[in-house]
Amino acid sequence: MTLEDGHVIATLLLILLSIVILGICAMTLFVRHWLHRRGRLEGIPEGLFPSSETVDFTLTDPAWAGRPRPRAWLAVRSRNAEAVEKALGVKRAGICNWEDGLAAAEEGASFIAPPVNDWILVFGSVLPDPGEDVDSCFRFLSDLSAGIGQIQFFQRDPVLAQHAWVKVNYGKVIRAYAWAGETLWNQGRPTPVETQAGVHCLNYGDKVAGDFYNLPDSIMANVDKVALIASRWSLDPASIEEDIFESGRGILCHPS
Repeated sequence: MTLEDGHVIATLLLILLSIVILGICAMTLFVRHWLHRRGRLEGIPEGLFPSSETVDFTLTDPAWAGRPRPRAWLAVRSRNAEAVEKALGVKRAGICNWEDGLAAAEEGASFIAPPVNDWILVFGSVLPDPGEDVDSCFRFLSDLSAGIGQIQFFQRDPVLAQHAWVKVNYGKVIRAYAWAGETLWNQGRPTPVETQAGVHCLNYGDKVAGDFYNLPDSIMANVDKVALIASRWSLDPASIEEDIFESGRGILCHPS
């Protein structure tokens, strides 16, 4: 083989390597675009695809003015309320509007709200309470997610200061934090949203100063920021516009 032949081969190899690198870059961009379109990034740990977007934690209450915020809610990535109903294993009692559904949920029923921005919110007795049984909460959310996909659970109780936010993707817990007098559940790395919101997550066994009647400001601040996390992860109920709130119809359910 002559020197000229070697030069030609080296040139061809360099061209081939360039094509391979360009192909990998193109495939990466395609996959990222596809993931965004399919909504899969909700199930991938935040930070895998960094974003320069500035997080705005301004919270408005267009539909919730004069109404108490829900104590807990579930967000399901879906537009099929019947599929959510089936996955929850509840018994349908009828169709109703948001206001009646939320009122019934406060009285022991469950309400599967109509889809908003590709998310379906669920309220009421069907939801678990980490403060009562965190293991049961883990199993409920994991099993439900394994069957229906991306779900998120939020709890905020200004009276008892209990709070929780959980993100589960197809049965895998991506991030979970729950506090009820002590840290009950702290799994996964804190997400950028939590960091930017300034929540203070305690480790297992950490003690807080004061007592039930004099909790640290950081604990009470966590309660206030649950809705902020929900607004960035999926959907804060209070962000729903008034016309959607008034016109939407969801499914009223009783436990099966």
